[in-house]
Amino acid sequence: MSKNLIYGNLFGVLAILFWSFLSVLPILAGDIPNMLLLALSLTISVLVFIPYWVVKYRSLSSLVKQVNFEYLIVSALLLAATEITFLCAMRAGDPIAAYISVNIWPTFMLLFSYLFLGHKLSGMHYVSGLFGAIGVIILAMSSVEAPSVDIDQNLGSSLFAILFGLANAVLWSIYSIWNRKFSLVPVDSVGLPLIICMLNAYIIHFLIEAPYDLSNISYEQISALLILGALPWGAAYVLWGYAMRFGDIKFISLLGYTMPVLGSIWIALFGYSSIQFNTVIALIIITFGSLLSVFAKKQES
Repeated sequence: MSKNLIYGNLFGVLAILFWSFLSVLPILAGDIPNMLLLALSLTISVLVFIPYWVVKYRSLSSLVKQVNFEYLIVSALLLAATEITFLCAMRAGDPIAAYISVNIWPTFMLLFSYLFLGHKLSGMHYVSGLFGAIGVIILAMSSVEAPSVDIDQNLGSSLFAILFGLANAVLWSIYSIWNRKFSLVPVDSVGLPLIICMLNAYIIHFLIEAPYDLSNISYEQISALLILGALPWGAAYVLWGYAMRFGDIKFISLLGYTMPVLGSIWIALFGYSSIQFNTVIALIIITFGSLLSVFAKKQES
């Protein structure tokens, strides 16, 4: 086993772990408006990237020369869209339904690999997609059964969370498939489109969101911002890029299907939502469907 393969698999595992924290970090951030939360988190991410770039490339211009305009702009748009839809989903009122909906992206990855890359899909791939859809429907039903909450209001927030979660899954899949064409672009250059995302987030915040007094934020909110910027919305993008290029894609994808399980556990442990029986069933169905897709890919290899 080569050193690149070992590091690729390890980095993939770390990225998955970092992203599983996204199930609770936006909630820990409290009442910070979505766009301001994104802007502040990405500011921290950029502040981590810049000294790293200076040490590695000596000057930022040498990095910029290796990144073409299409990669920079399209990556910025897609990453911004995935981050915004994720925040909207997680803060819609049903974090478990949102987080599991977000994490059916492997099914969309299979579909888009067929549509855009010409990869052949077997019958098992379609069965996998069906299991994912059934799981999301069960999630919506389980959310309505939550105690002490008005049914109409709860149903609306759950559907809102699921719709934004599905949008996030679609956008992330498109970004991942599209990004394959830029294998020669340095993986750490993902920080450049994140700078554009950061600036756009600040602009949108000042245009559409109410002013927010940052002088009164708690230590818990500060911790959430620091972790968001340093790990899920910073280092994880670099780790994932390396993993996709040098690691075992099937092994990493299999581990990726544990993200909704890990995230739901974090949510329950932090006391933001209880895990109901229907939620467990949905988790099992979605995970089983995802495993079928991995098994189908192994049969083709």
